[in-house]
Amino acid sequence: MSTIHSQVKLIAHRGLRGEHYENTLPAFISACKSAFYGIETDIQFTKDNKIICFHDKTLKRLIGEKAKISELKYKDLLLKDFKQRTSL
Repeated sequence: MSTIHSQVKLIAHRGLRGEHYENTLPAFISACKSAFYGIETDIQFTKDNKIICFHDKTLKRLIGEKAKISELKYKDLLLKDFKQRTSL
């Protein structure tokens, strides 16, 4: 008889975000190399209908800007300094 622990499957929340920025390729690759069953991510569209992995509706939490993802063009997002965030 199996225990409940053997049936539990762990999902990496936005990738392995304890080691990398959330919803980034490095976070997803690290999660795949770990013992996780799957990866949870967030998908949104930019103003110009580009698909991006991003959790929040705005940039407020990560870089302090109130701009909405749905109102920004992809090329404008590429110009943002997400590295100014102080913690992973």
